[in-house]
Amino acid sequence: MPATAIGAAILPSGRTEFGPFNVAPNLTTVAIEIDSTQHLNPGVMVSIGLEISYDNGATWVSFGMATRPGGVAFGDGGVVVTTLDLSTAMEQPGNNQRRIRGFIENGGGSFTTSGGQIRVE
Repeated sequence: MPATAIGAAILPSGRTEFGPFNVAPNLTTVAIEIDSTQHLNPGVMVSIGLEISYDNGATWVSFGMATRPGGVAFGDGGVVVTTLDLSTAMEQPGNNQRRIRGFIENGGGSFTTSGGQIRVE
């Protein structure tokens, strides 16, 4: 599966899902990334996450989530962090019924992003 774009948006409070997407049996890593440059309100918490199904979408399991409050975020060396991202390994290589979906959850107000992507490698 090539990278799937997440478009620029102003997302209201709640959960926004992307997918689901079929996963080729030989792929082993999935990642989600969104631009958080405009996420300046410290009262709004934003989470991104990934879910996987091993049975073609009949059931879903959470397998990763990252959360941060709004405001300017700093990384190592005081560098401003402009993305919120998550990458994780997938189990059951060879299973041709795997599907993934990503989500953004925000509470306390809207979240503005200039976009992002979900990719599987």
